[in-house]
Amino acid sequence: MDYHPLYRHRLYLLGFVLLLTAGLAGCSLFNDDAEDACTERFTDTVRVIPCKGVDGVVFGDTPAEVKATLGPPTVNQGWMDGLYRGWRTYEYLDGPYSEMLIGFLIEDDGVSFGPLDFIRLRAPYDGKTREGIGIGSTRAEVEQHYGEPERIHTAELTSGTVHLLTYCVGPAHFFNLVIQGDTVEAMGMGYYQPVPEESPLNCQ
Repeated sequence: MDYHPLYRHRLYLLGFVLLLTAGLAGCSLFNDDAEDACTERFTDTVRVIPCKGVDGVVFGDTPAEVKATLGPPTVNQGWMDGLYRGWRTYEYLDGPYSEMLIGFLIEDDGVSFGPLDFIRLRAPYDGKTREGIGIGSTRAEVEQHYGEPERIHTAELTSGTVHLLTYCVGPAHFFNLVIQGDTVEAMGMGYYQPVPEESPLNCQ
């Protein structure tokens, strides 16, 4: 699978999500049933479980396991760096998983990559959480179901003002919703694998 540089511009929201999540501190549970939500099963109507995974792939899965569940991705997007971690990223650009980007954690040797650690979703992906939240949901709907976010960050991008709502869903997990106008434009979730340097920043 060849690297596809034409799609790098499509990652601007992912970069925004990762940059601001690095400053996360404190903890608020995603909702009162957070533990139950993490053991929930994927269904045709519940395709996104923020503390577990998406469409049958689960945080911690190997690349082979993800490929067996979703099929081969469309694009190898290459390496992407966070503050204390990096990922080998792949993206689905057609079919039921378009546009899903998945990131496998780069191991300590800087070459190998292992467990599924991060997922980002954008339109036309239409999967939703058990509460019915997905791409196109309104900010009011998000806060009606999940309450006030742990953090709200605002940035001015070329496409306009963007707000990032961050919810904690476990000791090393987050659920980010990118709001533009009044609607969810993208969702990001993950940080499955704890990294010692991030311990003061995690949802603990």
